[in-house]
Amino acid sequence: RQMAEDTAQAMQILEIDHAGIFGVSQGGMIAQELAVGYPQLVSAMVLGSTACKATVQAREIISSWTDLAKDGKCLALMDAFAQAVYSPAFYDQVRGILPAMAQGIKPEELSRFIVLASGLHGFDLSGQISRITCPVLVIGAGEDRIMGPDSAPDLAERLGCDLYIYEGYGHGVYDEAPDYVDRLKHFFDRYLKA
Repeated sequence: RQMAEDTAQAMQILEIDHAGIFGVSQGGMIAQELAVGYPQLVSAMVLGSTACKATVQAREIISSWTDLAKDGKCLALMDAFAQAVYSPAFYDQVRGILPAMAQGIKPEELSRFIVLASGLHGFDLSGQISRITCPVLVIGAGEDRIMGPDSAPDLAERLGCDLYIYEGYGHGVYDEAPDYVDRLKHFFDRYLKA
């Protein structure tokens, strides 16, 4: 909720009176909080790889990541993240660069990661999700190992909105599916006509 409030405040300072919002994973949770708390700011919204309530599965995975971050195990953290988020084929493509990326992580970045990741615990908008009235598209992945494959259909059903599931992809479908950005543009073009 605090991150949604920060977003609303930033939009007001920048004199953005409304916008199309795209939120993925925890960003999707923040987007939902924004649409519930500040409906006038959200004209249309796409929610990707997210849920209206933190699942047990997600909390367990995030807790394992924060434990690695607390122990300063950057490479193990990046490897665990990449394996959980991406498809095996994509993971095989990126795992070779993980050691170099891990070397560049600073202690303050790990601290920020712990704070942000811990924000997932206790997230539950399931009782308020019906307050979202703007047009919404939910995008999920059939192999989502973070939120689980049922989270996107559940969210779309609660919102009464369109749903698209990418089969054969995991949580990080937004980085992998070649037409993901086109799907976003098509949705926003439809609902944000000037």
